[in-house]
Amino acid sequence: MQTPHVLPVDHISGELYFVASDATPVEDRTMRINLTLRESALRRIDEAAREHRMSRSSYLVQRALG
Repeated sequence: MQTPHVLPVDHISGELYFVASDATPVEDRTMRINLTLRESALRRIDEAAREHRMSRSSYLVQRALG
């Protein structure tokens, strides 16, 4: 197997794309849940999620599972 040639960043032109890959097994399904929490806590969660450009659900999962 041949190692690809890597150029220094200053020699790269064009657009750079990132692809996120999830190694979650296919049989792991998405579940809908119901949470009860204070309005002030929900506001703080939503604000933090917005700052990280994430949905509320994605933010909560990221914080819980790292």
